[in-house]
Amino acid sequence: MTVIVAFGANLPFQGRSPVLTCLQVIDLFFNLNKNDILCVSNLYESVAWPDSYQPHYINGALLLRCDKKGTRDLKSTSVLRALHRIEAFFGRERGAPNAARTLDLDLIAVEGEICQTDELILPHPRAHERAFVMVPVAEVAPDWVHPVLGRTAAQIAADLPKNGLTRLGSWETLAKEGGFRYQARSPEL
Repeated sequence: MTVIVAFGANLPFQGRSPVLTCLQVIDLFFNLNKNDILCVSNLYESVAWPDSYQPHYINGALLLRCDKKGTRDLKSTSVLRALHRIEAFFGRERGAPNAARTLDLDLIAVEGEICQTDELILPHPRAHERAFVMVPVAEVAPDWVHPVLGRTAAQIAADLPKNGLTRLGSWETLAKEGGFRYQARSPEL
């Protein structure tokens, strides 16, 4: 199953910057044996929303395949719970909505699934309103069609105001420039 995950951070974790946290998350996904990363977006800096007084966010997106041969088929709720465990591993504390955080992982889409339960809404109910989500998503899955809106990620991203969204560069370049040499420990998923 193909999964789109948006990630972001605007608080340091264990003395590491939000950029480093995002690089560590990418590294972690590369090292989890249940996932294949198909594509990673550039990293972006954005003004915190809706509270612009918070520190700026670092944002990006991943396109994953979560059903490698030899592993059990995953359900969307299982993927969401795994993302929550990764957030907790990186110090995420759930509190007030839109609060600053060490890591935010949002399950944007699972193929063309439409789902609305107490635990999960797919596609993500507000992703299509946010350039800091859709610009990176359009990089990793430009032809993904929002199953409710009937528009591609590229079309949605093109129509959104960018409001201070700044491209920082590819994760590989940022890792190399920052001397990133982290091999992620993996939480129990």
